[in-house]
Amino acid sequence: MTAAVRSRPAAAAIPAVAISAAAPPSSAAWVWTYFAERGDEWDSQPACWITDYVLAVQCFVTALFISTNEWTRLFVLAMGASATLGGILHHAAFKAQARFPSSSAAVRRVFGLHMTQPTVDRVIRWLWRGVLGLSTLANFSLVARATSRLWHDHVSTHTLTMTVAGVGYSGMVLAAFVSMQTSIMLLGFLPALCLGGVAALVTHESAMELVPLLLLLASGLVQGLQVSPSRRHFNHNALAHVLVGVSIATMPLILT
Repeated sequence: MTAAVRSRPAAAAIPAVAISAAAPPSSAAWVWTYFAERGDEWDSQPACWITDYVLAVQCFVTALFISTNEWTRLFVLAMGASATLGGILHHAAFKAQARFPSSSAAVRRVFGLHMTQPTVDRVIRWLWRGVLGLSTLANFSLVARATSRLWHDHVSTHTLTMTVAGVGYSGMVLAAFVSMQTSIMLLGFLPALCLGGVAALVTHESAMELVPLLLLLASGLVQGLQVSPSRRHFNHNALAHVLVGVSIATMPLILT
């Protein structure tokens, strides 16, 4: 998807990395940053929440065309739900940035509801927990898909692996709920990348199966390294959403 600075990013299965706290207040990165009352900072750039919404729609439409692999469909649906919450989160940060420039005790309309800044901040934090939880579910579904292919003829091994993965990812969800750290999403994706690659090689399937996974990895790297064409207009989170969208677009052709 940092302790003091957080932004969602993306669906996505992949970590959203926040704007650096070391950036000077006059820099382009700070133009679209919502400062919560307790010190958290959230990405409020319009390109971020617009690409999140577009990604959500793409995921739900793509799920209609995936009929032969339930784990792949679950991944796409979980990513769509994560992108939906992420879009609402960043959109709420955008609204709050405009509505609460000075007094946090003032009551303002956000999405048609009368709320104070502390209320909006709580909503954003709960949305972020939802994003992390759904992203973890998406990562688990990729692990389950690879596991099912590797050990579909070995029931006991498959059951044991799925049990261990289920316990591990449940622990990640709990850790995400408590800490709200974006690094948890990257931690959850690495087993999916490794097992997915092994499954493609061991089962002698096309190496093209690695393309969606590598695109997801690229998305995470873009966010981690904060690579973007424009920090003011199209930042690293927005670019990462585009890369996830490209990955999702390949899945009906490759991972079915």
